[in-house]
Amino acid sequence: PTTRTRTTKLITSLHRRYIQTSLQTMSGINQDGSLKKFQTPSPETPAAIAASSGDVNALYLPDVTPTLLEKDALGNSPLIWASDKGQVDALKYILEQIPVEDKSDHALVKYTRISWK
Repeated sequence: PTTRTRTTKLITSLHRRYIQTSLQTMSGINQDGSLKKFQTPSPETPAAIAASSGDVNALYLPDVTPTLLEKDALGNSPLIWASDKGQVDALKYILEQIPVEDKSDHALVKYTRISWK
């Protein structure tokens, strides 16, 4: 084989290895075939904690109500937390409090536990 053929085969082999490594990295599988461990997200703000636990009374508190639109580090709002945990009453309360133009997370609700009910 010519130098060009060997170089092409080497590049192809390296490219294939790169793609396999990239897919393993993105898929959550370690190179040894074991599953990667990811930290399970949990609510961080008082509003998200109240929403995920279904504590509607806590959502009424003056220091919590203004934070109903705040998102955590992963981009989850109290609306998403209430939906994900199946907290229907908290979800209804939050939807009543959020102005229509701020319901950007509303479309995401269909991908959470609340849509299974």
